[in-house]
Amino acid sequence: MARLFALVPVILEVASLLIAGQVIGPLATFGAVVAGAIIGGAILVRLGRAFFADLDRTLKSGQAPEGPVLRAICLLAAGLLFICPGFFSDILAVLLLVPSARALLAPMVWRRMVRPGQSAGPRGPFGGSHSRDGRGGSTTILDGDYKDVTDEQKKDAPEILPPRREE
Repeated sequence: MARLFALVPVILEVASLLIAGQVIGPLATFGAVVAGAIIGGAILVRLGRAFFADLDRTLKSGQAPEGPVLRAICLLAAGLLFICPGFFSDILAVLLLVPSARALLAPMVWRRMVRPGQSAGPRGPFGGSHSRDGRGGSTTILDGDYKDVTDEQKKDAPEILPPRREE
């Protein structure tokens, strides 16, 4: 049954290409598919540049990065859907570019990202203090000292290669 369900998008894509070929012609259909791939590539390049700047800005302000991460997931999916040939995937990609549609998708995305029984905390799955019971609370901080022992290990370690002889 799952295999059959996986064929539905493929069938929709092929059907959309065939219908478009009959309505606007094969050359225009090919041009639209190529234009969609170019748009998808541009979105992916823009995503790479903007995502890390937005994420850095959000983290420096002390907020949870769930907004930039959700935006990046949606833009990545939109870029990949634009690259796929067909008009059904292009329609889904356009929906992912609309902020209000992303807001509707956010709860579904978070449900998939946060495991059942795992607390997302008061500020989402990426930040905020939370306890195991999910009601919030303080984070336990452990204070400790450390000692760098790498130099001691080098002294005690046996030499694998014999020393070089100078001639």
